[in-house]
Amino acid sequence: MPGCHPYITEFETMWTLLRPYRPIAFGTRMARITGHPKQALLLSQLVYWTRRGRDVEVNGGWIHKTREHWLIETGLSREEQENARRRMRDLNLLAEWRGGQPARMHYRLEVEAISAAVRATCPMAVLLPASIEAMRADPFAGDALLGPTVAYRRVFVDLVGNVNAALLLSRMVQLQRREADRQCTWFTHTAGEWQRTLGLNRRQLDNARARLVRQGLIREFMRQCTGRRVFTQVNAGELKRQLERRRAALCASGSRRASACSRRVCTKKTRVQPQRRYRVLPRVTPGRPPLKFVRHTRVPGRWSARSRQPEVSGCMWIRLRCRCSRRL
Repeated sequence: MPGCHPYITEFETMWTLLRPYRPIAFGTRMARITGHPKQALLLSQLVYWTRRGRDVEVNGGWIHKTREHWLIETGLSREEQENARRRMRDLNLLAEWRGGQPARMHYRLEVEAISAAVRATCPMAVLLPASIEAMRADPFAGDALLGPTVAYRRVFVDLVGNVNAALLLSRMVQLQRREADRQCTWFTHTAGEWQRTLGLNRRQLDNARARLVRQGLIREFMRQCTGRRVFTQVNAGELKRQLERRRAALCASGSRRASACSRRVCTKKTRVQPQRRYRVLPRVTPGRPPLKFVRHTRVPGRWSARSRQPEVSGCMWIRLRCRCSRRL
């Protein structure tokens, strides 16, 4: 874009790399009622699947999810998932059931309790659903539960290695996008605003911000005239380099996996089966009816022959074995 700030041009290039990665709608109202970002992330994703999932009404609102599904969708580890689920059960926001054949974990939202909690924390919220059927029937009921959303990007978990830092970086990219549209390059947020939006307390916010600064993904400074107010800027160049490095690594791993699969297929096609020279007997005995060879019942590894005619003599047995060996 001619006439734009160089940083805005660089940010636009980085923004293009983010488009293939579909974000998750993180509900700010879920963060307010839970007071924790990881619980709000799970709850927001459950709201999405309750609205969009198939056979949810037929199953009574129950949704099947494994630990691997949660890890792929949100980046939460097993311990983080268990802690978040335990806290939501204590708040009566989530019901769990393990059943089926084989036994699998199912989840169901307590929509009435969630609506009551949202109404208590956000008095201006209206059109809150009272049941799962009402939330699926009204397309705006789920949006009323979530409230303003943050575009949480799962790919940031792979870059920074932490869900809280990935959530903070997702919100910073969103704010930087808004400032870039205004032809600005810096933004500022207070700790209270971060907590109301993401559910991060002061310690979680400081740790996530320090991790991002240490990896060079954001820049910060404080102006003398504004006291201790911190101004932040997303390092678009470094974030773009890390995204390109990750994409190159995924392409390389995919090509290695494809080549390994092709090598296995070629090996299977060209592999020569060794000839069996033992325990191979003719199917039809010359001049006699077909023999049926069975394993000896008492001595393992030995074979015996049964025929519709009298038993084959020992000399004929030896001749048959020698003849079969010569044919091989």
